[in-house]
Amino acid sequence: MPFAIAFSFRSVPPFGIYRGKGKRLMNHVIHSDGVMDQEFCGALCFMEHNCVSYNYIRTGQMEKQNCELNNATYEGHEEDLEENLDYVHRGAKVKTNQIM
Repeated sequence: MPFAIAFSFRSVPPFGIYRGKGKRLMNHVIHSDGVMDQEFCGALCFMEHNCVSYNYIRTGQMEKQNCELNNATYEGHEEDLEENLDYVHRGAKVKTNQIM
C-alpha cells in the first residue's frame, strides 16, 4: 500500500530562537557546509536522505554560516545536546500517512 511522508522541522523545546538560548547536537554530524541562511540549511537536510536534524550557527554576520546535518535528533541523545548560544538545533518531525 502506498504511503506519503511529511517532513517538518521544529525547535528543541523549550528553545526559542529569539530568547537567546541555543542548542547544538554533537556526535551525529554527517555533513557540514557554509550556507547564507537557516532556511537553506533546512533545505539541505531535507534533500539528504540520512538527515533528520541540523545545527545552524547564527552569528549575525553577512558571510556564510555553518550548517551541520545530523543523522539523529536530540530524542534519545539528550547527552549529546549541548548548550551553545551561537547555534540553533532543529529536528525533523516525520509523519507517515497511508494513501488509499
